[in-house]
Amino acid sequence: MKELWMSALRALRGSAPEIEGMEPKVFLSLKLSYDHLEGKNIKHCFLYCSLYPEDHDIPVDKLVMYWVMEGFIDNVDYLSDASIKGHHIIERIMDASLLERKCNQRYQIHSIKMHDLIRDMAIWITSAKSNEGPRFLVRAGVGLKEPPTENMWKDKERISLMNNDIEELPVRPDCPKLVTLLLQNNYSLTIFPNSFFELMAKLAVLDLSHTSIKSLPVSLSSLVNLQSLLLCYCLRLEELEPIGGLKELQFLNLSWSGIKKLPEDLGKLVKLNLLDLSHLHQLKTIPQNTICRLSALEELHLFSTCGNLAKKEVPEEEDACEAILGEVATLRHLTTLVITLQSIDCLAYDVFHCRWASLRKFHFHIGTSYMETLVFPSSDKEVTINGCDHFPHGIKAMLKHVKHLHLWHCKGLKCISQLVEDSNSLVELDIHDCSEMDLVIGRREVQDVGALQSLGSLVLRDLPNLKKVFEGQAPRGSFQKLRLIHVESCHKLGISSRLIWLNIGIN
Repeated sequence: MKELWMSALRALRGSAPEIEGMEPKVFLSLKLSYDHLEGKNIKHCFLYCSLYPEDHDIPVDKLVMYWVMEGFIDNVDYLSDASIKGHHIIERIMDASLLERKCNQRYQIHSIKMHDLIRDMAIWITSAKSNEGPRFLVRAGVGLKEPPTENMWKDKERISLMNNDIEELPVRPDCPKLVTLLLQNNYSLTIFPNSFFELMAKLAVLDLSHTSIKSLPVSLSSLVNLQSLLLCYCLRLEELEPIGGLKELQFLNLSWSGIKKLPEDLGKLVKLNLLDLSHLHQLKTIPQNTICRLSALEELHLFSTCGNLAKKEVPEEEDACEAILGEVATLRHLTTLVITLQSIDCLAYDVFHCRWASLRKFHFHIGTSYMETLVFPSSDKEVTINGCDHFPHGIKAMLKHVKHLHLWHCKGLKCISQLVEDSNSLVELDIHDCSEMDLVIGRREVQDVGALQSLGSLVLRDLPNLKKVFEGQAPRGSFQKLRLIHVESCHKLGISSRLIWLNIGIN
């Protein structure tokens, strides 16, 4: 494939730079790489990248999620499996020299880029000049203040007007074939004509993120085939009506929006696979018996939201949190849960008792802190406990399954034996500013190996009374996976105030 691409570049050097007239000489050469992509869905995945603006860094996770929402990734049982398959598709397209790696950290691709010439070729494939491919209308990131004329919308399957300054939209565009409409990052867009969606019967993916809309038009309810609705960072959007009629909806993202109240008919969206309610700082309540009715839900995101559902002084706060967790625990298809709980007492009982094994990913942030909105989950099974001085049964049951544990400002914590008595999955332990801690790992853990057998990283910071890392002599085989120890401001340990050991093994 690389040779084909280089041949096309040589053809480009010998041709005029204008797109008009380039098709026979350049695009047809580049198209050989496209033609060699195996499978119709992979071709669709590649063409989808052209919906982004020219010379744009495309976040891989977001791109893959679009592919999932579009149905390009099939033959998978869970969203998490689809995400993995999506990353493999990116590698295959990159192997064909049709995408460029933007950044690489520990072999993980975070964003990709489409060469301008490749993008022009993709847009050509989706244009009327080509005899194949879906029909796209792409005017992304070109400074538009007005949308394209209505006659340009008519026969298009996907329209991207993202990253512009559009203020108004057509009153009632006739788009019988339109499947995808991307309007995100039009910050000047404040209102929709009420009839805007009436002639878009096939619309399945709608992205209105990062706009200034104050309400959703009545005609939204006519989108009977809508599967994905993205409203993140719609800061001026306070209500979610009308939404109950969107019976085919599978993906709903309201994160960082101005939503103050969730409608009770949210529970009617029984096909929802993903619901993102993160950072809804104006949300005061979630109607009872709403979450539990979303029986198909696989991913639920409530990061930095649940703590705002009731103020500290309201005595019913813990009951509200417990009620939400109780409803979440009934979701039999749930594989990913990201949640912030203001009080650790919400975990007085292990409501997930037999569900931990089925949760592929969970991220619990427990307690309040100015750091809460700055810390984002980064691994598959992660718990952060902040500012807590007691640890009920429910939290101890959870920590049997955790891989990454962060303990911050837990004043009453003297030793982690209070928390991880028989955990054998702990990979990373980060302890910061727990002023009463004088011992990290007690004799029982050392003798039983327990939490030690998988531990690979140990970070100890600002522990003024810490005298020992572990008690007694470690049995042979303990700490065998330990590769990093970071010690900082733990003066009673009798070692330097800051010490980092990398790539060590203790036998």
